[in-house]
Amino acid sequence: MKAIMRTFVIAAASAASVLAAWTAHAYEVGPMRIFLDLGAGQTSSVFTIRNTRDEDLPVEMEVYRRLVSEDGEQELVPADDDFVIFPPQVLVGGLQNQAVRIQYVGDPAPAESISYVIQVAEVPVVPDEFTGVVFAYNFGVSVYVRAPGAQDRVSFSQAERDGDSLVFTVTNAGADYNFLSMHGLEISAGGRRSTLTPDQVAERAGNPIIPPNAARRFSLSLDGLELDDLPQSDIRVAQVRRGR
Repeated sequence: MKAIMRTFVIAAASAASVLAAWTAHAYEVGPMRIFLDLGAGQTSSVFTIRNTRDEDLPVEMEVYRRLVSEDGEQELVPADDDFVIFPPQVLVGGLQNQAVRIQYVGDPAPAESISYVIQVAEVPVVPDEFTGVVFAYNFGVSVYVRAPGAQDRVSFSQAERDGDSLVFTVTNAGADYNFLSMHGLEISAGGRRSTLTPDQVAERAGNPIIPPNAARRFSLSLDGLELDDLPQSDIRVAQVRRGR
């Protein structure tokens, strides 16, 4: 009996790749992160699909609202009614580009900013009489809808050592999103001090998203920080600079 196996490889814009402009696989999507500022009247944007194959590429777009828990786990909730996407499905010709416009049509004045993922999903084409593996690539374009006048407000607390990792809490008391990878961090305890650049933080942080009016618990590896004698407690983590 002939069997067809379809393997779907998810290449979403996750925490580690949130700053990437393009992601290259069998096709490319960019940019991978979009901000819409409702207070400035920004409700629409465009991203581009680049088909790097000779064959036609069928794709479709779906919208999800992204919820992030304290430990960084993500839940995607269908939210197609919050956006109009044109085109919602498209056949991108071989070695061609296709622009996709997104228009936010949700709450025009939400109390806090909202995070979405526009999933660009390849529709696998299985030839007749084919047996084997078909790879289909999905990309997630992160879209952050900023509430009018929203600002983030983060603070660091509850820092402690857990084996070879530093665990601490970041609380965002503001109405806008923040990202741990935007910060340089200073770690100090027992007269010892070490500083991480935003790039170093991004490498160690996993999912860096800090939602509005929420707390995140982060665990950063101490490897290479010359803090082998860091005590179990009485540790201070502070922000030293910020950039996007």
